[in-house]
Amino acid sequence: MKALLLDKRMRLFEPDMDGLEEVKPLFEPGQIVFFDRYGNGDPYEDEHYIKHFHVIRDALQMQKSDEKSSLLEIVFDDQYGMEHRVVCEPEKLEYSSRDDKFRLICKKP
Repeated sequence: MKALLLDKRMRLFEPDMDGLEEVKPLFEPGQIVFFDRYGNGDPYEDEHYIKHFHVIRDALQMQKSDEKSSLLEIVFDDQYGMEHRVVCEPEKLEYSSRDDKFRLICKKP
């Protein structure tokens, strides 16, 4: 359990590790080797990435618990450098182990 909770992807969800302070993990995250995976995964330890991830996570939790619509404004640059803004309603968050990336699935309100 401790080895899973130390993973940089799991830490994005801020798991409660109370009571596990003295537990030694069976494996350290650096000891786990992945095969057939692209090398350009998400920057899980980047503070801006973590901040944005938490906004998305909180919007999904709010929508699930309150059954209210939580809208997000997504701003991104396309391959030509043009900025785009999209307002969407988050549906779910998916993880691709092959790409080592999270993807937000959303719909237009």
